[in-house]
Amino acid sequence: MVGEHRSSTKCRVLVVEDDEVSCHAMRALLTRWGYEVRSCSTTAGALDEIMRHRPQCLILDLMLQDTSGIEVLRTIRRREMPIHVAIVTGLHDAEPMREVRDLKPDVIIRKPVDLGVLRRWLEASEPSE
Repeated sequence: MVGEHRSSTKCRVLVVEDDEVSCHAMRALLTRWGYEVRSCSTTAGALDEIMRHRPQCLILDLMLQDTSGIEVLRTIRRREMPIHVAIVTGLHDAEPMREVRDLKPDVIIRKPVDLGVLRRWLEASEPSE
């Protein structure tokens, strides 16, 4: 069946979110959708996870405890890492959002997260055979 075969090609996803409840909910949802999910709550943790586990997809909050998630996206772009990036944010300030757009994430999803948009992005990011 297509559905069964497709589950073997799901992306490895890293969720970077410092709100514990939101992070837990996102992990549970993505796991239910069949993704291999890891998570962390800081920029330093995200960069460590990226180097160790090489996620294919990154769901990245911008407002983190240690510094802005923009630093994670900037590092990914500077090192030309093959990671699909979704920015998930409640931030509306024009200047940081301009910087985010300049770094060309795959998608920017405003909070509260539209789960349909998130799922379509993840499905489009899955490895093709």
